[in-house]
Order: sequence, then C-alpha cells, then structure tokens
Amino acid sequence: MSKGEDNPIRYAVISATSGSTAVVAGVAGQRIRLLGYTLTVGTATNIKFEEASGGTALTGVMELAAKGGISVPATYIGVLETSTAANGLFINTSATSNVMGHVSYQLFEEITN
Repeated sequence: MSKGEDNPIRYAVISATSGSTAVVAGVAGQRIRLLGYTLTVGTATNIKFEEASGGTALTGVMELAAKGGISVPATYIGVLETSTAANGLFINTSATSNVMGHVSYQLFEEITN
C-alpha cells in the first residue's frame, strides 16, 4: 500500500496498566500512522506514545489526572508516524493505572526514494 488516503483505516483497543505496552504490533515493511486516539486513566499517571518498547518517544509526556482522559479526533493527516518500518506503536505509562481507550491508524509502505 502506498502512503495516502486510499489505505484502509484500522482500529485497536488500548488496555495498559504500567510500563510500555504494545498498541499496534509492527508489520514487516510497514510504518504506522496514528490518525486519532481516546484514552482514559483510573489513577493519575503520565503517558506517552513510543516507537517500539522503551524506544523513541513519539509524543511528549501527557499528565493525566485520576479519572481523566484525552481525545484527539482522527484526521487523514494523522498525529504521528513511526519512523522505521516494522516498529510497533506502544504506549508508556509512568504509574500503575488502568489506561483504556482506542486508536485509529493506517499501515503504509515505507517510501525510500
């Protein structure tokens, strides 16, 4: 698949408790474009999206209060992309907290030329 609006939109459920948790598994030869997301937390925690477990931060740290959340509407432009093909998209939480929600995303072939 090429990079663009013709790629199918996919969805994944987020269910994390602490540390680094896979949201979208990496696929050989494919990058991940996060289109939008919704997250809620049980207790106060800091979260960020990462490329691979414990890898490169794709967002800054987002501080969420107990019973709080964040929602970013999906757009075809997307809010972030993994920089390397086959790397998964992970969410990292700083404290033990029930992090729940969902993401919308696209997979696309890495363009090298």
